[in-house]
Amino acid sequence: MFLESLYKQHSLSLRPVEKGIKRAVEGLMDTLLANAGYFGLSGVVIIFLAVLTTAAVYQGRDDEPYSLLNHFISELGERGISKLALVFNVGLILGGLMLALLMAGLGLFLHDSLGYLAAAAGVYAGASCSMVGVFPMNNLKRHIPVALSFFYSGLVFTSLFSVFILSDPQGKLPLWLLMPSLVTVASFVGFLFLPKRFDPKEVWSLDPSKFERPRLLLITILEWAVFVSVIGWLLGVSTYLVLAGV
Repeated sequence: MFLESLYKQHSLSLRPVEKGIKRAVEGLMDTLLANAGYFGLSGVVIIFLAVLTTAAVYQGRDDEPYSLLNHFISELGERGISKLALVFNVGLILGGLMLALLMAGLGLFLHDSLGYLAAAAGVYAGASCSMVGVFPMNNLKRHIPVALSFFYSGLVFTSLFSVFILSDPQGKLPLWLLMPSLVTVASFVGFLFLPKRFDPKEVWSLDPSKFERPRLLLITILEWAVFVSVIGWLLGVSTYLVLAGV
């Protein structure tokens, strides 16, 4: 009797706490769902402006201007070389956070096991993007793993969303989003696998101080192809969510 009475007392005392936690979680989910598109648009603007501003005033080791034909994107965040490295790195941190929030909201909108899986990979990619800003090129030992985690998780989430668009009978995401999704998947595949066949081996150190920079570098061109396609994909998804009133 004593144990039963004690259990009932604790159950009654925990109910308000449980209800409070439940309301907080539901409120968070509603916020993510209602603002997913705006999170995505904010992330696109933040990252685009950070990259554009930093590249405009960039001067490299040899006082060369920035060129997408032979410079890594991460060089924009290299402290001591890039004049506005802080702007770039903070932009990636904030933009990655917005991307993660977009993906969380998108997963709630799709409300499907495949959609949840794709969204989880997207949240991880957003977190990896932020970590690239936390660990810029000055710390290659940590920078390279987080950068590669972004590219591989980016390949996973765009591939899964492509499959979702093709297989979803309810058409929660419009079919026109399939094209930018497939282009983005192709960009990730190209960046991750093609340069190993064509670029000099020393380029894969990802350390520009260890090789003579050619006028054209396949790995950096493909990295920019990833950037443009991902920005386009995020812009398309986010715009759709906003216009659909999600």
